[in-house]
This record gives sequence, structure tokens and C-alpha cells, in this order.
Amino acid sequence: MLGLILSIIAIYEGAYEIYEAASDAKSLTQKFQLTAEQIPLVLHTLSLTEQNIQARAVSPDVLQNAMTILERYKEATTEVKDIFDRTIPTKDASRTQRLKKAVGIKLKSNKVKERMEEVVKNMELLA
Repeated sequence: MLGLILSIIAIYEGAYEIYEAASDAKSLTQKFQLTAEQIPLVLHTLSLTEQNIQARAVSPDVLQNAMTILERYKEATTEVKDIFDRTIPTKDASRTQRLKKAVGIKLKSNKVKERMEEVVKNMELLA
């Protein structure tokens, strides 16, 4: 279980680094910006979950139920990071690459919003 939580944390840290490294994060759609702004909160919640598990403050039954939630959480998290990877241009991206990625950002805005809403819903279940 802790390994799963740590892998989700690593994925989100990677997604946030992509967002932070973007040459002009302000040019991203509001949905991308809102998603990126929620990442630190998600990371904090996962850290608290990890601490509770390590402190054995959670019963085995609850842990078993949490595994299902965490698996869904990881799937949505991986998809958010993948969308960030494919759509957010790097600082050294050429003008052509930026334009291509701008189209991707517009096309993926709803998808990233939906996935982040799913993550937040799962986060509420863990809290």
C-alpha cells in the first residue's frame, strides 16, 4: 500500500514539475492551471494518508478498501501526468512545437479537468 501511495506521489511531482517548467504557464488554459494548482493539495493528502498507515492508525479492513480507491487514484493520476507530458511545451520548445502543443492543450482541457475531478473525489474518500 505504501509503495502505491509513493508511486502516486512521484507521478504527481513529475506532473507538477512539467507545469512549473513550462515557459509560460499563464498561457495554459484555466483548466490546466486549476489542475496544477490542486496538485500540492493532493500531494499533502497522500502524505497524510501515508503517515496514518505508517503509524498503524488505520485498520486492516480500511486499508483493504483504500487499495481500490488508490488504484483508481493512480490511474487518473497517470493520465493527468501523461496529458501534461504531451501538451505542455518546455522552455526550449520551438515556435512550431508551441503551436502544436497549444492545439493539444485546447483539445485536452476537458479531459484533464475530468481526471482531476476524479482524483479529488477519490481524495475525499481517503480523507
